[in-house]
Parts: sequence; structure tokens; C-alpha cells
Amino acid sequence: MLALSLSILVACAPSESADSSRSPVATGNAVPLPATTSVLRNVQEFNLLLITIDTLRADRLGVYGDAKAQTPQLDALARSGVRFENCYSHVPLTLPSHSTLFTGRYPFSHGVRNNGNYFLPQAEVTLAELMADRGFHTRADVASFIVSAKFGLGQGFESYDDSLGSGDLIRGFSSEIPADKVARGFRRWLRQERSQPFFAWVHFYDPHQPYQPPSPFAEVFPQDPYAGEIAFVDHEIGGILEELEKLGQLETTLIIVTSDHGEGFGEHGQVGHGILAYEEDLRVPLIFAAGSQLTPKVVGERVRLVDILPTLVDLYALEVPTRLDGESFAALLQAGVSTPDNAPARDVYFESMLGRDENNWAPLTGLIVNSDKYISLPEPELYNLETDPGELDNQVRSRRATRREIDDALRELLLSSRPIGDASRARSDEDLAHLEALGYVSSNSARTDRVIDPKQGIRLERELQKVREDVAAGELERAAAGLERLSELNQEVGVGSYYFLQHQVRAALQDSVGAITALQDGMNRFPESERFPFLLAHYQLQQGNSAEAERVARVVLDKSPKFSQAIILLGRAVEQQGRLAEAVTHYRSAYTQEPRNLSLGRRLAEALVRSGDGPAALDIYDPMVASGVFDEQAEELVKVAMLSSRFGRPDRAVTLFERVLELQPSGLHHLSYAFVLAQQQQLDQATIQMETALRDYSHELTAQQQQLAQQALRQWRGQ
Repeated sequence: MLALSLSILVACAPSESADSSRSPVATGNAVPLPATTSVLRNVQEFNLLLITIDTLRADRLGVYGDAKAQTPQLDALARSGVRFENCYSHVPLTLPSHSTLFTGRYPFSHGVRNNGNYFLPQAEVTLAELMADRGFHTRADVASFIVSAKFGLGQGFESYDDSLGSGDLIRGFSSEIPADKVARGFRRWLRQERSQPFFAWVHFYDPHQPYQPPSPFAEVFPQDPYAGEIAFVDHEIGGILEELEKLGQLETTLIIVTSDHGEGFGEHGQVGHGILAYEEDLRVPLIFAAGSQLTPKVVGERVRLVDILPTLVDLYALEVPTRLDGESFAALLQAGVSTPDNAPARDVYFESMLGRDENNWAPLTGLIVNSDKYISLPEPELYNLETDPGELDNQVRSRRATRREIDDALRELLLSSRPIGDASRARSDEDLAHLEALGYVSSNSARTDRVIDPKQGIRLERELQKVREDVAAGELERAAAGLERLSELNQEVGVGSYYFLQHQVRAALQDSVGAITALQDGMNRFPESERFPFLLAHYQLQQGNSAEAERVARVVLDKSPKFSQAIILLGRAVEQQGRLAEAVTHYRSAYTQEPRNLSLGRRLAEALVRSGDGPAALDIYDPMVASGVFDEQAEELVKVAMLSSRFGRPDRAVTLFERVLELQPSGLHHLSYAFVLAQQQQLDQATIQMETALRDYSHELTAQQQQLAQQALRQWRGQ
């Protein structure tokens, strides 16, 4: 059975010459299931709501067996619909996993292998594009920088809210917004009138580190903030369900809830995720619910995130992409339908390239075939998940024949496919290097003795986490001593974050020489990485060395011309040197890549104002105002209103000031509005606003402002 399963897997692997006439779903090694037309009546007219909860492992929901969990909304959804007991992610990283979810293709097929340095190529066909082609309105509300539209997931969406609030100008990949704001934005969109059904993706990031649940969830789970964040997300999902019910759409919305990957809590030495790929990293929840339209059931058969798009192609009769790695499980949604007992389970391909990309460690890949899980590394691993679900008994030496069979199948699978387009965001010339790396993923490769097994590296990561905790607690000297103790181990294993922590600690201790040396050491250890020279340029800018910051930023951009953060930094460096026009050019270039980066847009607009091009600044501000991102930022609206008044758009200025006074009435705002009205010769209204400022808010105004207001009133009254 094993040999048969592996031969089918290899035979059905996708290739560059995929037949455009292939069946609606890839057959893989799945046994054909009954027809799916009766799964949901009129499902093709149903709304589709996909909810992904980042970093949520399956066993931390109540309905999946966690008695301490407080997840009543998700539990109720699962009990009213179809819950899949064994759903697998293919990669414990957010962007690659979502890319697989939206394309029905493995990471090695769509080319997105890690966060940040990749983007989903335009040539890929996404679920949003398929739904849009069917006439569905499409909307996304996402909570993390990692899934910003600029990384390619925005394909097919009419609106894609990834504004993340104002944020920092140069954001790290951990930038996020909390679940309540994500849900609020989606509910606002949900209330809009529309004639066609919708497909919406709502992405919650909260269970991701750092775990910081708000009150009252922090108090309910003082010793388990991860559970607190899950409970917080569950509460906000309840608000979305309530909104759907109010709108009369709950019965006609197919809701899918899943996660991109799990989370480790030390079971195999990893706290967090991204480097290893054990069950705690890959097992995720999967729930299908549609009001009372689905017969409640629990599906024990193994399914995968790569299967979700083919399933929806099946359910919604969507146009069939010519290249799919997944297989539809739509029939399993029917009451009484299950896979025959003698059928092989769906094989699961999985990988993690984080260790390879960040630390030059061996790439991790693997396959689950029936109950056997094989992890291909310099120190390979083979587990029987049926008898050893905790993956504690490595049978790689006692079952050599099984190991060789799966290893050979894995090698063939990886060599059989190529990405449709270039997925490298910052280094497009590295595609060949990535493909070469795939050539030695097998533990049988002659090159594996030259690379570090991530299991070795994770030991150093655990120790570095203690240093991070010292830094967070302000114990800088202790952190410095800890790094000194780890120096020799890092020379052996090589972890990029060691050099970043060394830089962070030395900079905090006001040791600029040590801070720069740490980054230079990182550059020497990882010469292909853009991270360390970028951080060096950023630090030099902070130190006031704008010329040196410019030089290093240009070195980064010579290698990675699309690296928008480096483009922004270059703009800041030349602006500090007084070259404003050149800075505007760089900001525009970055803004072209990141049109939803609110703080970048503001910086560009402010630079345009300083350069005397107010109308161009308003062109940047207007989409921001229209999107609602300034709805709770009165000062930003005042800025745009004053610019509008100054550059010949008085009606726009009045509208904005009325909104400002709803949000944040104050003496200064009434005073400013009065002058805008007076400029338009609306002296009666201007007088009312100025009198309000003096009567109700005089305590907020300076003596000079009060004197100016009194003088204006006398002039307007003709005194």
C-alpha cells in the first residue's frame, strides 16, 4: 500500500506542462467520492466568508478537546456544521501558508517559501480572482503586515484593508492590529448595500506572539495568554456572526474557519513556530458552517489546506485553474459520506525554509504517507503517528526501507514542479538558487553534511529567547553577558538573530561601535542577507550619519531594487541632507509598491507640502480619507482640511471640519474652522464658530490665540 501510495503521489505531481483540460480537481491519491451537487442547496449563490486565525493549533479550541478553552462561538459553529478532525497546514509560516490556501498549490509550486522576501506572482490564480470572475464582491480585512497586499495576496479583491493603523514608517513583519478593530472594519463593510453575494476574507493575528490579550481575557487567563488571545478572537467572531444574523445573511453564508499553522510550546524544543514542523506546528482546525444548511458531522479523514480551493471550485462551480496540487473534499461535507476504509489517506507535503533563509541551515521538507511521517533533514526523522502521536520515537534506523521509499518520493515531488512566476520580492535573481537548494533537501544528498540541522539551531534559539526576555525587562548588562556566553555556540551553529540582539543590546548601552560591529559581523556571516546592511543604514540614520546611511542603503538597493523599506530609508537619508526633491522621488517609488502604507503616504504628502506641491499632497491624502483610516484621527483630518482650503477646495475643507468637530470638538478646531469659513466669505458661520471657541473652550486656547480670535470677531462684525 505504501509503494502504491507513493507511486501515485509522484505520478500526479504538477509540472510546467500541466494539461489545461485536466479535471476540476487534482486526483492525487484520493479515492473518488460521490457527487457533491447535494451538499448545499443553492450554494453557488451563498456568500463565502473565510476566517483565518493566525497561529491557532487545533487542540486549543474547546470543540477539539481543550476543556479550559473559552471558545463558545467557534465551538457552536463547529457543532452546527462540519468539523474536520485532521486538517494539516503545509508550512508553519503565515505568507506561504495563506498563499497555498488561496491557490490550491504547494509552496514549491507557487514559489512563496518564507515571510517578507517573497510575493505571490501575478500569474497565480487565487480564490478571490475566481470568485470575482463569478460576479462576487470581494473584500479582505487583514491584521498583519505579513499579509499586506504588496506580498501578492490582494489579487482579485475589490477592497483590501491592510492599513494596520498609522504604524511606524519602517515596519517590521510583526506589525498588527487587534481582533476588535479587524472585526469592526469588516462589520462596517458588511452593512453596505450590495446586489451580488460576497466573498470575504477576515484574518485575525492575535494568537501570534507576543501574547497580549486585552481585558477581561487577560484576567481570565493570567497564566495562559495564548488562550486569552484565542478567547478574544472567538468573542469578535461572535460579533461578526451576530451582524450576519441581523442582516438576514447567516443562513446564506458559507463560513470556513481555519488557521495557517500551529504553535509550539516546547514539545520539541521550539517555543513559537517557523523552524520545525511537528504536529503542534502543522495540525490546524477546519470548520465549515452554513446556518442550518449543513448536517452536523465530524470528519476524521485527513484533509489539507491545499484542498480548500479545489473544494470551493467544486462547490461553487468555479473556473478550474489548470494547475492544482490539492484535491476536493466537497463530498465529505455530505451527511453519511466518508472515504472507504481501505483507501489511503491524503499524503501531506510540508516544509519550512525559515532556517535556510535566515540562518543558512538545512531546508526542512517532509511527507506524511498513511500513518508515517518523514522529516527530511541531515538527521532524518520517521514517526508512526498512529502509535506515536507525540513524535517521540524516531524509527528512521529501524525502518530504513520505508524511509528510503518516502525520501525518494519526496525528492521526485520537489523536482517535478516549478513556480509559474517569480516569487522573490527583494532578490528576483535568487530563483535559481532556491531551485538548487531544493536539489539537496533530501537527507541522502551528499551536501547535507555541510549544513546545520535546525534541531541543533533550535537549542541556541531557546537560549536567545532568554536574552530577549532580559532585554524586554531592561536587564541590559545581563543580556550582554548572556550573549557573550553564547558567542562560541553561535559561531558553530549560526543564528542571524544573535547579531541583531547583540546590536540591540550594544545600541541600548550607548555603545555605537559595538552596535555597528554586531551588524557588520552579521553581514560577514550572512553576505546574501539584506537584513543586516538595512539595519546598519537605519542605525546610521538614527545616529545622524545620513551620508553613511545613504551609502549603505544604496548598497542594499543595488542588490534588491524592490526593497521598499530601503527605498524609504534612502529618502529619509537624502531628506536629512536637504535634498527634498530627491526624497520625494524615493518616497513616490516606495509608495507605488505600498499604496496602503499609511505612514509612508503621510510622509510623502508632507514632503510634497514642504516642496510646495499642495495639490499633489491632496492626491495622496484623498484616498486615505475616503478609506476611513483617519476616522479616529482628528488631527490628520484637520491637516487635510487646511490643505484643501489653502489649495482651492473649500467645500472639501468644510466637510472635513464638520467631521473633525464630531470626533473631537476643541477650541483650536473651532478656531481653525472659523478662519476657513471666513476665507470663503461665510462670515456669519465663521462668527458662530469663533464665538463657540471663546465661549466654550477659552481654557484650551493660549492668550495669543484668544487675542487673535477677538481681533477676527471685531473685523467680521465691522467694528
